[in-house]
Amino acid sequence: MTWLPLRDRSHSDRIVLLLLWVLLLLWVRPWSGDLRSDPLAYACVSKDMVENNHWFSPELNGKPYINKPPFYFWLVALSFKLLGTNFYAAKIPSLIFATLDVLLVYWVVFRWTRNYDTAFFSSFSFLSTRWIVRNFTANRPESLLVLCMLLGCYAVILINERKKAGPYLFGLSCALAFMTKLFFAAFLPIALLLSGLLNKRLLQWLRWSHFYLGILVGIAVSAGWVFYFEGQHPGYFRYILETQTMLRVVEGLDVNKDPLMYMKEILKYYHPWLVFLILGIPVLWRGFRTNEYYLFAAAAIFVIFLPIQFAQGKADRYLTVLTPFISFIAALGVCRFTKAAVFIKGVARYSVVPLFLVFWLIPVRVNPEKYHVLHLAEQLSSGKRTDYTNWSAFLNIRDTRDRGQLQFVEWTPSDPGNEYRQIYYFYLADNFVHWEQAVMDEWVVKGGTPIVLFTRPDAVGELPQDKIAWVELKADKYHALLAGTPR
Repeated sequence: MTWLPLRDRSHSDRIVLLLLWVLLLLWVRPWSGDLRSDPLAYACVSKDMVENNHWFSPELNGKPYINKPPFYFWLVALSFKLLGTNFYAAKIPSLIFATLDVLLVYWVVFRWTRNYDTAFFSSFSFLSTRWIVRNFTANRPESLLVLCMLLGCYAVILINERKKAGPYLFGLSCALAFMTKLFFAAFLPIALLLSGLLNKRLLQWLRWSHFYLGILVGIAVSAGWVFYFEGQHPGYFRYILETQTMLRVVEGLDVNKDPLMYMKEILKYYHPWLVFLILGIPVLWRGFRTNEYYLFAAAAIFVIFLPIQFAQGKADRYLTVLTPFISFIAALGVCRFTKAAVFIKGVARYSVVPLFLVFWLIPVRVNPEKYHVLHLAEQLSSGKRTDYTNWSAFLNIRDTRDRGQLQFVEWTPSDPGNEYRQIYYFYLADNFVHWEQAVMDEWVVKGGTPIVLFTRPDAVGELPQDKIAWVELKADKYHALLAGTPR
């Protein structure tokens, strides 16, 4: 088969193609689905910022949230301010940063190699990697962290070109990385120092005053937050150093502890790029003498992979900071073989449009909902008529509905757990009223208006039955929705 080639020296052709794949893989129907686990907690922290102005003292479930710095939460809160508090708005910042990541991978690799195809395949393989799609399409700070790392990589180019902006951009990108995921910010400075030792540029950098000033800017921005929060919450720095960092390294906390997890993840899911990654390693090795950025990429892989591999706690999201560099090696492997490069470009070019039409224009549900009862409760209480197969559903257009004297109530007889409370706070707290047991008892005794009750399935058996007639509207293993009417 003969493919029409992309123009040999055209950024625009490649960038447009990459953006189409971004829409297909990352932005496809982002308004549908559920928030769970960490993404739900992050959304609740951001919602609390908007509602209670806890911009510099984040809270979750009424308690200080000190597990993460607030930078990413600020951006999600800003999205809530602009678009309203909803699932779609929670994902927007991550998706925007993911799009910028794809473009920056392309540009950084092009500056490293001056090769259009190597830049394209680096970005395309990065974009189509499973753990990138999985983590970047959730309400997680990983895409922002990778953006900071890529800005740091671009800053290294400017530093080597002796441009004054380079050290300051590097320091600022490291500071923003620290304000996003704490000590992950250390990977890039260590990789820079290691590559500087190996290519003998380190002494040249150390003689440059702007290099010191740029590093000091990054330290000052990071230290400012640490000192402020330490003053607000004594013991904060010790907590993030010991509990959030060292315990994950030594004990693993609540994440995967399989020592072969990363190898299994790559062997299972890094396709079709795994073969080209292996084929690209000799190209990288031969390039050490002719291109200093090959050495920098190898140093970055070494500095990032060893700590995350030897740490007891493992998660596929930790691979995201490594992926730009292994994507670069995979691209070197693709470009070794002209026929393979032409074929992959042809597939990327001619398959994106039909796939785009299938997943954007045909009503396909690509992000299935898990909490069906929750969404029914949200629709009944808010008047939403959201159709998640409709591309304009994210506008959340509301119908006017006369609910009369009907009350929407959330109640559980005992502590329901953190995730239940977070689900209630994020999705239902604006329209449902939380009842303590005393309020429920008073309503049972005195009667009053009918209620729609949202609760846990195991709480249904403890509902008062003598004076109240209950009708189950819907139930699943997570929640139950009932209508209650005084007899």
